[in-house]
Amino acid sequence: RGQLMLALYRAGRQADALEVFRDARRSLDDQLGLEPGEELRSLERGILRHDPELAPPTRSNPMRPLPVPRTELIGRERERTELRALVRRANVRLLSLVGAGGSGKTRLALALAADAGDLFADGVALAELGAVREPAFVAPTVAVALGVSERPGEPLAQTVAEAIADREVLLVLDNFEQVFEAGTFLLDLLGAAPRLTLVVTSRRVLHLSGEQVFTVQPLPDDDAVALFLARAQAEDATRAPTPDALDDIGEICRRLDGLPLAIELAAARARLLTPRQLLERLRESVTALATGPRDLPARQQTLRDTLAWSVALLEPDERRSLTELSIFSSGCSLPAASRVAGADLDRLATLVDHSLLHQDPAGEEPRFLMLETVREYAAEHVRGRRSELAQMHAEYFAELAEEADLRGPNQGLWLERLDRERDNLRSALDHAAATSDAALELRLVNALWRFWWLRGELAEARSRLEHAIAGGSDADFSLLAQACAGGAGIAWSQGDPTRAQELAHEGLRAAAAGGNDVATLYCHTVLGLTEKDARNFERAREHLEKSASISLALGRESDVNVAKMNLGSVAFDSGDYATAVPLWQEVLAYHRGRGAEEGSAIALLNLGLAAYWLDQPGEAGRQFGEAETLFDRIGFREYHVHALHGLAAVAAVEGRGEPAAGLLGRAARLLAETGSAGVPFDVALARNAESTARELLGDEAFAAAFAANNRRDN
Repeated sequence: RGQLMLALYRAGRQADALEVFRDARRSLDDQLGLEPGEELRSLERGILRHDPELAPPTRSNPMRPLPVPRTELIGRERERTELRALVRRANVRLLSLVGAGGSGKTRLALALAADAGDLFADGVALAELGAVREPAFVAPTVAVALGVSERPGEPLAQTVAEAIADREVLLVLDNFEQVFEAGTFLLDLLGAAPRLTLVVTSRRVLHLSGEQVFTVQPLPDDDAVALFLARAQAEDATRAPTPDALDDIGEICRRLDGLPLAIELAAARARLLTPRQLLERLRESVTALATGPRDLPARQQTLRDTLAWSVALLEPDERRSLTELSIFSSGCSLPAASRVAGADLDRLATLVDHSLLHQDPAGEEPRFLMLETVREYAAEHVRGRRSELAQMHAEYFAELAEEADLRGPNQGLWLERLDRERDNLRSALDHAAATSDAALELRLVNALWRFWWLRGELAEARSRLEHAIAGGSDADFSLLAQACAGGAGIAWSQGDPTRAQELAHEGLRAAAAGGNDVATLYCHTVLGLTEKDARNFERAREHLEKSASISLALGRESDVNVAKMNLGSVAFDSGDYATAVPLWQEVLAYHRGRGAEEGSAIALLNLGLAAYWLDQPGEAGRQFGEAETLFDRIGFREYHVHALHGLAAVAAVEGRGEPAAGLLGRAARLLAETGSAGVPFDVALARNAESTARELLGDEAFAAAFAANNRRDN
C-alpha cells in the first residue's frame, strides 16, 4: 500500500494517496484491531507536508520538452475529456488515435500530453516520426525523446527498454503509419516497462495486442467555423465577418468535411480572397488550396501532399481500389464495392485501417464512406477508366432501384436503403443523361419515380422524368410508356392536371406501341384522378374501371385495390357515401393483412374523411391519427400533409384552436419542403380548420401558433 500511495502522490493525486492510507487504517482496525505501522504513518505525514524527499528522482538525461503549439486548439473538449479518462485506466496502455490525414490527430495528441502530464510521475515525451521512413529508425527517435543514451555494444531497443523499466511515462509517437512494421518494438517496450503508456497517432489501425483505438472525427460545424475564423483573423485581425460571410464560411467548412488541416489551409487564403470567392474556388476543386504556412512540415504544405502521403503507403492494388471507389458519391455497400470496383472485404478493411475510408456504424449492412477531400484526390488518379467505371456504377444502381419493392411489406426497409444511396442514384442519373444513354436513364427514372413520390421530392422527380421522356423518343416504347405514366402521376401530385393528362395520353400511345399493359393501367389511373378532381365523375369511373379490369387480368391484386380506393373516392366526392365507405374498409383490410403501411394509411385517411363529414369527430381523429403515424414512419410527406389537415379539422371542430393552428403550420412546412402544390385531399378540410381556428383564437394568436409550428426545427 505504501508503494501505491507514493505512486499516486508522485502522479499529483495527493487526495487519492491519502484515501489509500485511510482505507488501510479502516481495514486493519476492522479485521485485526490494529493501527497502520510507523512506516505507513510516516509516509502519510510526508504526503501531508509535501516532503521533498518524496519527489521522484531526477534523470541525468531529461526527456525532451513537448513542443508548444503556436495556436490555440479549437474545440475537441469532449475528445480531450474522454482521452484523459482512457489513459488513466490501468488496462489502457496502447492508445491509437486514428483518423484521416489532416483530421487533427497530432494536435489532439499534444493536447492530451499536456492534459495528462500530472497523471504520470516521470512525465510525458513526444517521438515525432514524420520524417522517419525506416522502422529501424524508430528506436533511435524514441531514445532521443526519452533522454536515453546509447550503450556501446548493446542494441538500442534493449537500452531504451531497460532505461524506462521502472518509469511511469506517457510516450506519444506521432505519424506511426509509415513505420508500421515497428509495432513489435512498441510491444517490447510495453512488456519491459509496466508503468509505460503509449499514445500513437496513425492513419491506420495498428492491430497490436491490447490496442485501444480512438477514432478522430472531423470537427462539428460550429467548431469548424470557429477554427476558420481564428486562423483567418490571425492573417488579418482587422477583418470582421459579415452575416453573409459567416454563411459562406460554414459552407466552406462543410465542403472541406470539417478537416482541421483543410480548414486551416483555406483560412490562410482569407487575406487575399473573400469567403465567397474562396467558396467559389472550392466548388470547382477542393484541392485548389495550393500552399499553407511555410513553417508547417513539408507533408502538410498542401492538401494534396497530405492526401498523397496517405495514398503512397498503399500497395498498388490498394491504390487502384481507392481510386476506383471514388466513383461512389456517398459511400457504398460491400456488394457495390465488389461489383463496381472489385474491392473485397479485406481490401476495404485495409483502406479503413489507413483512414482513407471509414465504416458507417449505422445501418444493418456494412457501409464504407470516403471523405470528399479524399474522394476528389483519388478521382484524379482514375485516369482512363472513369467512363467505364461510371457506366458500371450506373448499371449497378439501376438494377438496385429496379429490385426495390416499394409497395410490399418491406417498403420501409427499401426506402431506407434508397435513402442511403440517394447521391449514388443521382450520379447514375447524371451519367446516363450526360452520355445520352436514353434506355439507362429511362430505367432509372422508372424505378425511382415512386421513391421520389413517397419521399415528397416531387420537384426532382418531375425534372428527372421530363428530361428522360424528352430524350427517350427513340428509345424502347415500353420504357417510355412507364416514364410517361410516372411523370403523369407526379404532375397530378403537383397540381398540374393539364400536363398530367398530356403525359398520360402520351403514355397510352407508347404503351400500345410497346405492349406495356402495366403502363396502360397507370395512365388510366391518372386520367381518372384528373377527371375526378374536375368533377367529371362518369369519365373518372370509366378510366378507373379500365385500370381495375387490366389489373385483374394481369393478376396485380395490389393495383386492383388501388382502383377500388380511387373508385371509392369518386363515389364519396359525388355524395355516395354508402358505396365509398365499404370500398375503403375492404381496401384497408387487404393492406393490413399484408402489412402494407402505405396502403393502410391511405385507406385510413379516406375513412377519417368520411367520419369527419358524417359528424363523427372522435372516429375521424382516431383514423387521421393512425394515418399520420404511418405516413410519418414511412416518410410519405405529401400524404402526411393530408393527415395533418384532417387532424387540424378535428381539433378545430372540438374547440381546440391552438393545436389546430399548429397542425396547419406543420402541414404548410411539409408542403414547402416537398415542392408540392398541395393537390387537395379535400378542399374544404384545411379551409374549415383554418377558419374555425381563427374564430377561436383571433388572427394574431392564430398566426403565432401557426408560425411556431411552421419553423424547420419542429
